[in-house]
Amino acid sequence: MIEQPFCSVVIPAFNEEKYIEQCLIALKKQTYPKNKFEIIVIDNGSSDKTPELAENYADKVKILPNGNVGAVRNYGAKNSTGEVLIFLDSDCIADENWLERSVQMYSTAPNTVLGGIYVCRDNPNWVEKYWFLETGKDRVLENSLLGGCIIISRGNFELVGGFREEMSSGEDSALTKDLRDHGVLVKITPLLKVTHLGNPTTIKNFLKRQSWHAESYLTNKTDNLSDPVFWLVLIYPITLLVPLFLSLITLAYLPTLLITQFSPAILSTKRIIRSGYKPRIEEAIKILILDNLYLIGRNHGILKSIFRRS
Repeated sequence: MIEQPFCSVVIPAFNEEKYIEQCLIALKKQTYPKNKFEIIVIDNGSSDKTPELAENYADKVKILPNGNVGAVRNYGAKNSTGEVLIFLDSDCIADENWLERSVQMYSTAPNTVLGGIYVCRDNPNWVEKYWFLETGKDRVLENSLLGGCIIISRGNFELVGGFREEMSSGEDSALTKDLRDHGVLVKITPLLKVTHLGNPTTIKNFLKRQSWHAESYLTNKTDNLSDPVFWLVLIYPITLLVPLFLSLITLAYLPTLLITQFSPAILSTKRIIRSGYKPRIEEAIKILILDNLYLIGRNHGILKSIFRRS
């Protein structure tokens, strides 16, 4: 019988009092032996009750008030003792067999880095529903690891130097690339899915989330230049300016408004095909609206990064 490894579950948190208790209670209910894993919460300088709530359930609660999320995850790893590092987000809920299932899969291929997928809560609102386009079937749409569900050996984690700390977001995708560049196999499976409670549920929060993600574009320029979605983001404001310019010189510019939907239409089509979702006309419109908002938010984040550097 294969001996069960000791695992360290590392959870970064910042102002997560709304969800962190649910996350930690779910971990306390795991079927994996309680003496075979530790729960480590790294608080990123919360101003709410996140640290106090974490103290009720976690084995260790550490404070790292400054630093991007990659630095927070790395700090958790440095303060852990497990042979296996498991990264979970404080707004993610794992089912009671999740940890046991993760270790079983890890034990069959310890040199493989495993990642799960996010699924929406029950009865998601329209922003979640038409952004994630869940069909009831567990499809792997991601090519990269998601920071909220990663299972990795300490050796492989240290091999690549952990997460990149200079990035405000996208550190999970960068970790995936670094691992693959070192010849480490990365496998993403729906068997390790977690319920993500922290998805944006309003247009305002959706825009803020996309803007935040785009702030790391300038710190990861080389990888982004090879990403077609990045180029669609850059093209989008140009397509908005064309009809505006034509409106100044001719009244026959209205058909050119269709140009503005070039980038969002490509993104919407890609998402629909990948997910297998079959939208009605009114649903397709909502999907297109969200992709316009996505592009607006991403461009806002790029501008913020440029002005911040200036």
